[in-house]
Amino acid sequence: MVDIRTEKNIERLRQVAVLQDAENAFLHERLAALSAKIDALEKANQEELQQELKAVQQHLAKLQKIQFGASSEKRKKDTEKSPKTSPNGVEAARVPNPTSRCKPSILNSMRPTRSAPAAATLWVKWANAPRTAR
Repeated sequence: MVDIRTEKNIERLRQVAVLQDAENAFLHERLAALSAKIDALEKANQEELQQELKAVQQHLAKLQKIQFGASSEKRKKDTEKSPKTSPNGVEAARVPNPTSRCKPSILNSMRPTRSAPAAATLWVKWANAPRTAR
């Protein structure tokens, strides 16, 4: 091995420089080949990971469907609500609840009890009375 710091022979230094230049060119070619190989492996690995991720997401979707089913928020709502019909085909009438607009304190004071059958009768009459009569 030649110590280039102390070498006085110019021809020998020139030979060392040519050899180092050839080695640098070889190393650059090797580096380019290895970089291309690494890129190909990373791309293949990335594609494999993408496929695996897609498979896991599909499996998760199946499990969520099994666990939670179709939620009512995601169902399409009917634009036309069909009227309810009884088994004999007659359309059921919608009866308004007369107590839905009353204050709870009034209703609780008027609820029938076992000890007051007369109050129960009055409460039923009041609940079935037309709104204007109240």
